[in-house]
Order: sequence, then structure tokens, then C-alpha cells
Amino acid sequence: MPTFHQQHSLPERLYEMQGINTQQRFILLKKKSS
Repeated sequence: MPTFHQQHSLPERLYEMQGINTQQRFILLKKKSS
């Protein structure tokens, strides 16, 4: 049975991945515009 920390870390990891994806998209948009 997973611990509370393990259960809690999955949404956090997904949130971090989404944040990284948006940062990469933002950088790509800046490169296109310049």
C-alpha cells in the first residue's frame, strides 16, 4: 500500500511536468517571434 507521500507526489509530478511543458512552449514562442 502506498504511503501518503507517494500518493501525494504523483499529482505534484504531473503538475511539475505541465509547468515544464508550458515553459518550453513559452521559450519556443519567444524564439519564433524574435
